Amino acid sequence: ADANPAGTEAAGAKAAGTEDADPLSGGPDPRDVAKLLARFSCNLHTVCDEELKPLGIACYPAASMLNHSCRPTCAQTFVGKKVVFRCLRDVDVGEELTIAYVELAAPRVERRAGLLAHYHFDLNDSSDDVNDMVTKA
Repeated sequence: ADANPAGTEAAGAKAAGTEDADPLSGGPDPRDVAKLLARFSCNLHTVCDEELKPLGIACYPAASMLNHSCRPTCAQTFVGKKVVFRCLRDVDVGEELTIAYVELAAPRVERRAGLLAHYHFDLNDSSDDVNDMVTKA
Protein backbone atom coordinates (compact mmCIF):
# COMPACT_ATOMS: atom_id res chain seq x y z
CA ALA A 1 0.00 0.00 0.00
CA ASP A 2 1.11 3.57 -0.69
CA ALA A 3 2.25 5.41 2.43
CA ASN A 4 1.06 8.71 0.94
CA PRO A 5 -2.55 8.78 -0.26
CA ALA A 6 -3.06 10.42 -3.66
CA GLY A 7 -2.73 14.17 -3.49
CA THR A 8 -1.33 14.34 0.04
CA GLU A 9 2.14 15.43 -1.09
CA ALA A 10 0.72 18.05 -3.46
CA ALA A 11 -1.60 19.39 -0.74
CA GLY A 12 1.30 19.53 1.72
CA ALA A 13 3.52 21.35 -0.80
CA LYS A 14 0.74 23.85 -1.55
CA ALA A 15 0.18 24.50 2.16
CA ALA A 16 3.91 24.98 2.68
CA GLY A 17 4.08 27.38 -0.26
CA THR A 18 6.67 25.32 -2.11
CA GLU A 19 4.51 24.55 -5.15
CA ASP A 20 4.38 27.10 -7.99
CA ALA A 21 1.26 29.13 -7.19
CA ASP A 22 -1.02 30.26 -10.03
CA PRO A 23 -1.72 33.94 -9.24
CA LEU A 24 -4.90 33.88 -11.32
CA SER A 25 -6.42 30.66 -10.01
CA GLY A 26 -9.78 31.46 -8.57
CA GLY A 27 -9.49 35.06 -9.81
CA PRO A 28 -11.15 36.81 -12.75
CA ASP A 29 -10.69 35.52 -16.27
CA PRO A 30 -7.77 37.45 -17.85
CA ARG A 31 -9.87 38.04 -20.98
CA ASP A 32 -12.53 39.79 -18.89
CA VAL A 33 -9.86 41.97 -17.28
CA ALA A 34 -8.45 42.86 -20.71
CA LYS A 35 -11.93 43.80 -21.97
CA LEU A 36 -12.54 45.96 -18.90
CA LEU A 37 -9.22 47.77 -19.34
CA ALA A 38 -9.97 48.37 -23.03
CA ARG A 39 -13.36 49.88 -22.16
CA PHE A 40 -11.76 51.97 -19.46
CA SER A 41 -9.12 53.38 -21.82
CA CYS A 42 -11.80 54.35 -24.37
CA ASN A 43 -13.73 56.27 -21.73
CA LEU A 44 -10.99 58.49 -20.35
CA HIS A 45 -11.13 62.23 -20.96
CA THR A 46 -8.15 64.44 -21.73
CA VAL A 47 -8.22 67.28 -19.21
CA CYS A 48 -7.24 70.58 -20.84
CA ASP A 49 -6.56 74.09 -19.61
CA GLU A 50 -8.28 77.24 -20.90
CA GLU A 51 -5.98 77.25 -23.96
CA LEU A 52 -6.90 73.59 -24.70
CA LYS A 53 -3.42 72.37 -23.76
CA PRO A 54 -3.67 68.80 -22.41
CA LEU A 55 -2.89 68.53 -18.71
CA GLY A 56 -3.59 64.84 -18.20
CA ILE A 57 -6.32 62.23 -18.34
CA ALA A 58 -9.15 61.47 -15.95
CA CYS A 59 -12.11 59.17 -15.64
CA TYR A 60 -15.51 60.81 -15.35
CA PRO A 61 -18.04 57.94 -15.30
CA ALA A 62 -21.10 60.12 -15.94
CA ALA A 63 -19.32 61.99 -18.75
CA SER A 64 -18.44 58.66 -20.35
CA MET A 65 -22.13 58.15 -21.05
CA LEU A 66 -22.12 60.82 -23.79
CA ASN A 67 -21.77 59.44 -27.29
CA HIS A 68 -19.92 60.98 -30.22
CA SER A 69 -21.51 63.07 -32.93
CA CYS A 70 -19.97 65.16 -35.68
CA ARG A 71 -22.89 67.51 -34.93
CA PRO A 72 -22.75 67.44 -31.12
CA THR A 73 -25.34 68.96 -28.84
CA CYS A 74 -22.71 69.76 -26.19
CA ALA A 75 -19.11 70.82 -25.77
CA GLN A 76 -16.96 69.87 -22.82
CA THR A 77 -14.61 72.18 -20.98
CA PHE A 78 -12.76 71.94 -17.70
CA VAL A 79 -12.71 74.17 -14.68
CA GLY A 80 -9.75 72.83 -12.76
CA LYS A 81 -10.45 69.11 -12.41
CA LYS A 82 -14.19 69.52 -12.94
CA VAL A 83 -15.65 68.64 -16.34
CA VAL A 84 -18.39 71.01 -17.56
CA PHE A 85 -20.78 70.36 -20.44
CA ARG A 86 -22.52 73.23 -22.20
CA CYS A 87 -25.26 72.87 -24.76
CA LEU A 88 -24.38 74.31 -28.14
CA ARG A 89 -28.01 74.79 -29.10
CA ASP A 90 -31.48 74.27 -27.65
CA VAL A 91 -32.03 70.59 -26.87
CA ASP A 92 -35.43 68.92 -26.91
CA VAL A 93 -36.63 66.96 -23.88
CA GLY A 94 -35.44 63.38 -24.30
CA GLU A 95 -32.92 64.26 -27.01
CA GLU A 96 -29.55 62.57 -26.64
CA LEU A 97 -26.69 64.74 -25.41
CA THR A 98 -23.56 64.18 -27.49
CA ILE A 99 -20.02 65.50 -27.72
CA ALA A 100 -17.33 65.38 -30.39
CA TYR A 101 -14.62 62.83 -29.60
CA VAL A 102 -12.37 64.24 -32.33
CA GLU A 103 -11.49 67.66 -33.71
CA LEU A 104 -14.44 68.72 -35.88
CA ALA A 105 -12.32 71.08 -37.97
CA ALA A 106 -10.29 68.09 -39.22
CA PRO A 107 -11.18 66.58 -42.60
CA ARG A 108 -13.63 63.68 -42.52
CA VAL A 109 -10.93 61.14 -43.38
CA GLU A 110 -8.87 62.25 -40.34
CA ARG A 111 -11.90 62.17 -38.03
CA ARG A 112 -12.76 58.65 -39.22
CA ALA A 113 -9.17 57.50 -38.68
CA GLY A 114 -9.12 58.99 -35.16
CA LEU A 115 -12.41 57.38 -34.20
CA LEU A 116 -11.28 53.99 -35.51
CA ALA A 117 -7.87 54.17 -33.84
CA HIS A 118 -8.97 55.42 -30.43
CA TYR A 119 -12.63 54.46 -30.04
CA HIS A 120 -12.95 51.47 -32.39
CA PHE A 121 -15.93 52.68 -34.42
CA ASP A 122 -16.52 54.45 -37.71
CA LEU A 123 -18.85 57.25 -38.72
CA ASN A 124 -22.28 55.95 -39.73
CA ASP A 125 -22.71 57.85 -42.97
CA SER A 126 -22.30 61.33 -44.39
CA SER A 127 -25.59 62.54 -42.85
CA ASP A 128 -23.80 62.99 -39.51
CA ASP A 129 -20.98 65.00 -41.05
CA VAL A 130 -20.08 68.38 -39.62
CA ASN A 131 -19.43 69.58 -43.18
CA ASP A 132 -23.14 69.06 -43.93
CA MET A 133 -23.95 71.33 -41.01
CA VAL A 134 -21.60 74.05 -42.27
CA THR A 135 -22.84 73.97 -45.87
CA LYS A 136 -26.53 73.88 -44.85
CA ALA A 137 -26.22 76.65 -42.28
